[in-house]
Amino acid sequence: MNKNKIVCTYCKSDKITYLPDVFGQSWVRHHYAQNSKTGKFELRATGSTPKKNDDTDNVNVINRNIINWNDSQPFFSCEDCTAELDGYNDIDYKEINKDGE
Repeated sequence: MNKNKIVCTYCKSDKITYLPDVFGQSWVRHHYAQNSKTGKFELRATGSTPKKNDDTDNVNVINRNIINWNDSQPFFSCEDCTAELDGYNDIDYKEINKDGE
């Protein structure tokens, strides 16, 4: 599963967005915390992972294992052709080569 990436079924783009809260509730909770050195507000995202099941896990970067753990019908969107990709039925996969492409 980790040797390939999701691509759009329609245009084959790999610019895919996962939307965990498209139906109103999400396993990802987020807030903005002020950085005391810069005064800017930075995103903090927490949620559940297979390793820990509490509200304190950092989920700024996730993989498909974590999505599967939390979301039985994930919703994706293609940034290139704007297609809505409902679950794993509407997506294809492309192998990731050694350069990450």
